[in-house]
Amino acid sequence: MIAQNDSLQSLNGKMVKVTEKIEETEENLKMLSQKMQKYYKDLKAQISQLNQDLRTMPSEQLFSATFNQKEREMRTLKKQVKELDDIIRASKESKEPHQRPIESIFLNPPTFPTYFTKPERHPHFLLTYPFFPSATSSPPEYIPTTYRSRGTKATSYTSKDKGKTICLSGSSTDSQDLTEAPPPK
Repeated sequence: MIAQNDSLQSLNGKMVKVTEKIEETEENLKMLSQKMQKYYKDLKAQISQLNQDLRTMPSEQLFSATFNQKEREMRTLKKQVKELDDIIRASKESKEPHQRPIESIFLNPPTFPTYFTKPERHPHFLLTYPFFPSATSSPPEYIPTTYRSRGTKATSYTSKDKGKTICLSGSSTDSQDLTEAPPPK
C-alpha cells in the first residue's frame, strides 16, 4: 500500500509540473500573440504613414533619392505584413480540423475490386434495346428456319396444346420445314 501511495504521489507531482509548464507556455503564447498583434498594427501604421508622405510630396521630388528610399521601405514593410499574414493563416489552418464533405453512400458507393468486367455496349443499343431494336444493334440469337444455312441440324420440340412433336429441319430452304412427328413415349 505504501509503495502504491508513493508512486501515486510521484505521478501527481509530475502531473502538477506538466500542467504548470502548459500554463506557462499558454501565457507565453498569449504574450507573443499580443506582441505580434502590436507589431502588425505598427507595420500597418508605418505603411499608411509612408503612403501618406509619398502622396504629399511635391511633384518635383517624385524622382529623388528620398522618394526611392521611402518606396523601398514601404515595399519591405508590405513584405513583412504579408509574411505575418501567412504565419497567421498557417497557424489557423493547423488548429482547424480538416473537414471533408459528407458523402452519401448511395450517391458514391465504394468500389471493390472484381474479377469480372462489365460488358461494353454501344450507347445506341442501350437506349433502344428492350423496346426498339434497330439495325445497328447486334443480330438476334434466334434465326428463323427459313434463314438458316443448309448445314444446321434439325431440332425438335413438343407442342404443349396438341401434344405433337414438331421437327425443325435446317436442310431445306423452302418454307415447308415444319413436319409433324408422333409424340415421344
